[in-house]
Amino acid sequence: MNNIVRDYLAYAFESTSRLAKQLNRESLTPVVAMWQEDNYLVIATCDGYRQHEFRLLMFRDDGSPPALLHGRVLAFSPVAIAAAARALDEQLGENDLLHVDYDDDQTTVSLTAPGITISLKATESQHKDHIRRFATTFNEVERPDVIKVNAKELLAALPKPRRNNERIYMFVHFNECTWQVGVQSKLNSWQPTEHNGVFDAQDVQGTPSCKLNVQMLREALEVAERYHPFAECTIALTKRNEAVLVQASVGKVLDFRAYIMPVVNLQP
Repeated sequence: MNNIVRDYLAYAFESTSRLAKQLNRESLTPVVAMWQEDNYLVIATCDGYRQHEFRLLMFRDDGSPPALLHGRVLAFSPVAIAAAARALDEQLGENDLLHVDYDDDQTTVSLTAPGITISLKATESQHKDHIRRFATTFNEVERPDVIKVNAKELLAALPKPRRNNERIYMFVHFNECTWQVGVQSKLNSWQPTEHNGVFDAQDVQGTPSCKLNVQMLREALEVAERYHPFAECTIALTKRNEAVLVQASVGKVLDFRAYIMPVVNLQP
């Protein structure tokens, strides 16, 4: 039987189901995708502007490699995933283990522990293939410019966008060892705020330079902080305005990756 830590799985479900519901494209139905990579169960979703991926370590009592999905990519309704997260939170403790199994005939993932059984029925979706393809593409991109940050400290320093226009137009500009928050609703309208800071030079690799939406960055950092209060994260950038990677790991048990599209052609 394949085992997984309940707390990590429940929060991955909660986070991805919430993000999936923000998808606003008529041609795609919001889904949470699931597949296996080596010993990891990957749970991911994308809303068109960012993609969040949770890689959760699975293990077996006999020490053999876990075998669950055998190359399949499954899609689940965000509503069903959110309900499963609530049930896990209500009935199990943080460090309890879940047994995970997959019935190919029924296309159903089963989560079991003493006193609880949850069955998740997969649904048909083209969007799951987009998510899986994005994951592969994003992972193959080289990101030579890297900033090492403490999730809790950077969250405390960044402002919390309150109004809708702030959620849309408030950005943080990373420029080598410095960062500056500003508001920019159109070209050449950059208005710096009082929120800024400097990174230790030893925590910066290359010459990072990009702008990210503050709300989207905060959401990624909040995930990292939720798993570990002082989680060490990396913000990795390309030279070509491709998706920025925000990554945090908890040993070998969890690898969280958020890919966020930077703001292009908005220079101060």
